[in-house]
Amino acid sequence: MSRLFAAAFIGLTIAATVSTSASAFHCIAHSTNGAHGWANRIILERAQAVALRACAAAGGNAGGHCRITYCR
Repeated sequence: MSRLFAAAFIGLTIAATVSTSASAFHCIAHSTNGAHGWANRIILERAQAVALRACAAAGGNAGGHCRITYCR
């Protein structure tokens, strides 16, 4: 009986780990000068921050302002 519970626990742990990427937020940031950046994170605020940083690193703050254009 304990082996059944252990196997069920391991199976549920693996299923939860695999499904986290499907529940992640995908954000895209664009700038007025054409630069863009994107990020996939589990927490929405973190995905937005990383996308904005990627846009800025691509040159978005040199001649324009980066803004989040898509998050899902």
